[in-house]
Amino acid sequence: MGVTNLKNRIQVLLIIALLVAAAGTVQASGRVVVYTPIAEELINILMPMFEEQTGISVEVITAGSGELVKRVQIEQHNPYCDVFWGGSNPRGCTAHRPFV
Repeated sequence: MGVTNLKNRIQVLLIIALLVAAAGTVQASGRVVVYTPIAEELINILMPMFEEQTGISVEVITAGSGELVKRVQIEQHNPYCDVFWGGSNPRGCTAHRPFV
């Protein structure tokens, strides 16, 4: 197994673990909402795997990192998403309570 293939498998496992952890907090609804700027090709592979393994449906909202960060900031008192997956750290954006 090549290094690239191993890195890809580790990334997939980490993403699934993250979604499972988040899903534990939303089991009552049977759904987890993910905001992500990640390419749809990867999303279309991972989300069905997660849904099959957990029985929890996934709603994916895709947009650019900056747009999603603004959305999280606007929704901080009534958040819609459960997981913010991927993206870079936009200039001036620091981790604080709304992102925890």
